[in-house]
Amino acid sequence: MDLLTAIEQIVEKAKGSKLSPEFYRKASRYIKYVSDKLDLTKEQSVILALFMNRSDDNRIRISELSGDVACSTIHILRYMNDIDVLEKREFIRCCRDFNGYRKSVSYRVPYDVIEAMKRDEKYAPRKCTGLSCQELFGELEELFDLRKENELTYEAMTQKVNSLFEDNKQLQFVQTVNFLTNENDEKMLLILFCHLCVNNGDDNIGFHDLDFLFDDKREWNRHKRWISNGEHFLICENIIEYNNDNGMVDRESFRVTQEFKDKALNRWS
Repeated sequence: MDLLTAIEQIVEKAKGSKLSPEFYRKASRYIKYVSDKLDLTKEQSVILALFMNRSDDNRIRISELSGDVACSTIHILRYMNDIDVLEKREFIRCCRDFNGYRKSVSYRVPYDVIEAMKRDEKYAPRKCTGLSCQELFGELEELFDLRKENELTYEAMTQKVNSLFEDNKQLQFVQTVNFLTNENDEKMLLILFCHLCVNNGDDNIGFHDLDFLFDDKREWNRHKRWISNGEHFLICENIIEYNNDNGMVDRESFRVTQEFKDKALNRWS
């Protein structure tokens, strides 16, 4: 037996089962294989199998899982703690979209998870220690992309960035940023400016390029006001500066200063 065979059997036996005790009895052999192989509970293994069955869809809804097993959405909601564990271990990604006053939640199975299953291997997020500065910025680009797509909360993103920095203290860029600030919001905004400068080659950064970063829009509005007024840490420490247009200062367009580039970004120090 391999993982895909076991997952396929779980899905087949789950159809129309309402995830009843009888289903768990009939599928126990296959559930145990997945649980042992991936270090998951039996409930987490079943929910992961249902997600895998829809892995061609980047917007999987909880209501679709309930339809697959012919139970109520409420019944699947009882598994939310298990779904949260799967998300934390990165077997699935959750997209939390805000549209006005409504919040839309959907899921997807990452490509790397599918590839690991095909190889009959336990999926584990790749280790990111001992990186070069160029490799570090590759990781930062992925994290900011996930944040921009609402697949990481601000809190989860900061945890990952801080962990990435902790694992790569040898880099001049990491040392410089850590020396300048331990305040999380300042630090994340500083790193975002550097990401836009390095990965996008952007010397004309506007507020619209930064809007996605914070969950708390009131906090972001405070930072915007401080930047516009020239009172922000990033301005005061000469990390960013206003762009000039024919001698006119544009207080909504910014670039990373040459001084900071020389200090922290000078060809992947």
